[in-house]
Amino acid sequence: MIIEAQGDDYTMYGRISAFTGLPTPMGWVGHEYQWRVNWLNNDAAWANFNSREADVDSIYTDPQPQHVLAKMTHYNAQYVYVGPLEYGKYPNVDLKRFGAFMQMVYDAQGVTIYRVITVAKTRHV
Repeated sequence: MIIEAQGDDYTMYGRISAFTGLPTPMGWVGHEYQWRVNWLNNDAAWANFNSREADVDSIYTDPQPQHVLAKMTHYNAQYVYVGPLEYGKYPNVDLKRFGAFMQMVYDAQGVTIYRVITVAKTRHV
């Protein structure tokens, strides 16, 4: 899963998920609602749906790495995408801070992609 900024329907938001096939917690809200309207009749599903936009915002804005990583773990997200739309949506946030606790895997033409650093689990025999 990849984290990218969430935005309005019929905009460039959701582009990374759409063009890579990697899921994201929330794409266009209106389209997500249209595809899941029957599923959203369940109170727990509705609460989950409503929390996703705030969770994505939290990943981009929370200054505490442990909070960011916990949210990413919740969604099983491995990547954070930072490009022009993210800089525009979060203009007062240090979006380069991900480099302090994640691995930069791409950096070109105004786009940086970070990956969660995973620690290999050792087996005790």
